[in-house]
Amino acid sequence: MDVARRIIRKSLLKQASEIVACSRYSSKPPNPPIKDPPTVQQRSTPVPHEGHKERIPRIGDDGYAVTLMGAVKPKDDQIFHAMGSCYELCSFIGLAREHAHENGHSYVEYLKRIQTLLIDISVAISNCSYNPPNTHNSTPVLPMVSPSPLSIKGTTFSKRHVAELEEWIVEFSETLPPVEHFVIPGGGLVSAELHVALSVCRRTERKVLPLVRDGNLDGEVLVYLNRLAEFLFVISRVASHVDGAVESVYTPKSSPSTPTTSNISSS
Repeated sequence: MDVARRIIRKSLLKQASEIVACSRYSSKPPNPPIKDPPTVQQRSTPVPHEGHKERIPRIGDDGYAVTLMGAVKPKDDQIFHAMGSCYELCSFIGLAREHAHENGHSYVEYLKRIQTLLIDISVAISNCSYNPPNTHNSTPVLPMVSPSPLSIKGTTFSKRHVAELEEWIVEFSETLPPVEHFVIPGGGLVSAELHVALSVCRRTERKVLPLVRDGNLDGEVLVYLNRLAEFLFVISRVASHVDGAVESVYTPKSSPSTPTTSNISSS
């Protein structure tokens, strides 16, 4: 009997080891095919949710989204990368604007003006590679957003917006000492928030560049974002000045370990 048990046990162990080896080295099953993007009408159909009376359309659950002009595209499309960065930039500027308002900074309305133009740019980005909707999906998806002048294909982004930023840069730069060292982000809460907005602005440039390069977006938008980054840097220093904060500058490791600072409020 013991001999029979040992034979059965040995056989079972061998089968188990073969199963483990097969599962370890076998290739994964192919991914299921990606479904065709649903139409706007299909995506707008609400799905009832047990225990809730609200109408939840669940738009975007399938990995697709609808542009402001009604085109259905995958969420990783370059258009949504650019729009997302643009809106993130607008949001960080809004955060800095609220704190700047609390501290009585003079450039608050300038930031609001910039936010308005960023929304216009987002609408223009949404209109890139635009295909006119047919009668089946012509229902507007986001009716709360008013059409922007840039939403008309072929409309250019006015150069006066860039000129406006340049005037502001000169205006505020005259109140600051020249930059002699690399400025470390910080120098007070508002200044730090504006540095974050500056970083997001540079990323937005990189996301917008392919659309401009392919001729789908006016190149003046790229110029505006480049100038906006410069403006955000200037007023981040202004924010430190107004709040009486100390502006920290970069000190190489080969230099003395004592941090180098520049109190621009004394200028």
